[in-house]
Amino acid sequence: MISPEDSIDRFALALDRDDFDSAITMLSADCVYETAAETLSGPEAVIKSFRDATQWAHKNLDTIIYVHSIEPCQDCDGAIRFIDDVTHSGKSMQHQCLMHVSLTELGLISKLRLEDLPGEKQKVSDFLQAVGVKR
Repeated sequence: MISPEDSIDRFALALDRDDFDSAITMLSADCVYETAAETLSGPEAVIKSFRDATQWAHKNLDTIIYVHSIEPCQDCDGAIRFIDDVTHSGKSMQHQCLMHVSLTELGLISKLRLEDLPGEKQKVSDFLQAVGVKR
């Protein structure tokens, strides 16, 4: 049996690589994804949100590199710290967020909850404005 940390790491790695075909297989049929703006239900809706975000980034920014680390979580099975290294028009920034992950007994992801870290949304907004990119 794969450990919860390994299950979560495999999912994060699939997202880092834009491997949405693999990522969707790691979600339970009734998974939910909670962000500050919305709650999405079902694997297709969840993966579409990740795919749309990365397609926008690759289309509008010179480079974006995704990396992650796995951290312990008080209220879930583990947390993914996503780190996005972004470059555009000769300027760079690093954006971070946490995603809290809950698993089923079979190791599938049942819930994702995005935590925007303090100051990160403003940092992204300031960066995009400085490089002339509208979101």
